[in-house]
Amino acid sequence: MTRTRAWGYVWRATVADWRDDRWGWCAGILAVASALVLPVALYVAALMLAPVARGWITDPELSVFMQLGASAAQIKSTQAGIEQRIAAERAAAPQAQLTVVTISKEQAFAQLRAQADRTGGAAAFDALKENPLPDGFIVRAARLAPERLAVLAQELGALPGVDQVQFDTAWAQRLARLAMAARTLGIVLATIFGFVVVAVTYNATRAQVLRQADEIEIARLVGATDAFVRRPFVARGALLGALGALLSILLVASGVWALTATDAGFVGLNAPSLADHVAEALVLISGVALLGAGGGGWSAQRQLASLR
Repeated sequence: MTRTRAWGYVWRATVADWRDDRWGWCAGILAVASALVLPVALYVAALMLAPVARGWITDPELSVFMQLGASAAQIKSTQAGIEQRIAAERAAAPQAQLTVVTISKEQAFAQLRAQADRTGGAAAFDALKENPLPDGFIVRAARLAPERLAVLAQELGALPGVDQVQFDTAWAQRLARLAMAARTLGIVLATIFGFVVVAVTYNATRAQVLRQADEIEIARLVGATDAFVRRPFVARGALLGALGALLSILLVASGVWALTATDAGFVGLNAPSLADHVAEALVLISGVALLGAGGGGWSAQRQLASLR
């Protein structure tokens, strides 16, 4: 039998299986969808909350303060040294996003005075005869490990003309731990729900093999191999996984639409459009289909061995 005819038989058998066991198919699809709704909803929630989180989570910053009375030439030389060190850090850590912002003492004084104006403390600044603030630089370091950030702070502090370097080590470490916890949680959830999908398709295939035990025996008598008999069950598992993943996406999309369509305090959130995330949806459907095919094939293999 050619490959085309073999797969044609597989899909005809799958369609016949759907006609004979619609409720079993529906139960399997719902079970897969129920297992996937939570991780899909968490992913969508992360997309919706990302703009809000960026408003209060900032990247670690290094505040580099020059010595009081530093000349323009010293400031320019220090700036060149900072940029040179940052270029070397970018080469060592390509994922890092490093930027430098120059803050002159006049800019710093103006910003402090503006804040004082809003709180009613501008009179204290009027009493000053000269600007007591130094020139400085702000180095923003996104995606840089906290230990590398500490080394960078030491190196910048050793540059000529630099008085001190300040940065919040604890905040950088908390950000790193938060990112690691999020990645770990994602891996754990993906593993758990992957096992759930395999278990659902395994049990559904097991019941189907037992129902078709007589047909399988007849097929073996006329020369069908176990690989040939197993293919429809692999296709069944793949379809159960793909349709369950699609249903979970549609359920979450419906929930997001219901939340954002009402005036219940969710209007300000960034509601992602399904059309803008087709690639992620296809990856999910394909991955779950592969898991379903694996669960169906594994179950069919074990049950066929037990029917000998």
